[in-house]
Amino acid sequence: IYQGHYTNFCAYAALTVLLARENPERYVRNVMELFTQGETVVNGKTLKPSAAVRSVAGTLEGKGILNLNPADQLWFLAMADAYKAYLNLDQRFHPGDENKPWAICTIGKFNRMARELGGFRIESWGTDLFRPINKSTTRFIREQLEQGIVVLYVNSNYLHPLKFHVMMMRAPTGLLA
Repeated sequence: IYQGHYTNFCAYAALTVLLARENPERYVRNVMELFTQGETVVNGKTLKPSAAVRSVAGTLEGKGILNLNPADQLWFLAMADAYKAYLNLDQRFHPGDENKPWAICTIGKFNRMARELGGFRIESWGTDLFRPINKSTTRFIREQLEQGIVVLYVNSNYLHPLKFHVMMMRAPTGLLA
């Protein structure tokens, strides 16, 4: 499961890995239903992407290995289409929006998707806009790892800055357990 180059699909890919690890058979069934029937029900939540999303899925180019995975393209686009947050200013999909704020995932949106699609119990620490203040982040992460799965939610631009960044925003950053 790979989110591709130059997309805002990293949170969707991370959640997909969790879903596939938790119940691989259900994950495959959901992806196949979505790909063949245009919709699927995941843990009681219907994913039915818009016609614009369905028409572009499978045609994304310049995304690395994701180019070769039309079902993954549709899956990520369907999640981005079904879930919106305050950073998703444009609510309607237009070709190329996988690279734009339409597909951005906030920590709250990720939590909602994890609860609804995966049935996961979520404990969240952090924020979308400001770096969380904790004197011992490492200790906190270790404690959470003893209790279960931990997902670090980090702004990828901070980890892999683009060549032409003038200002480096250190958000969103958070921790989901």
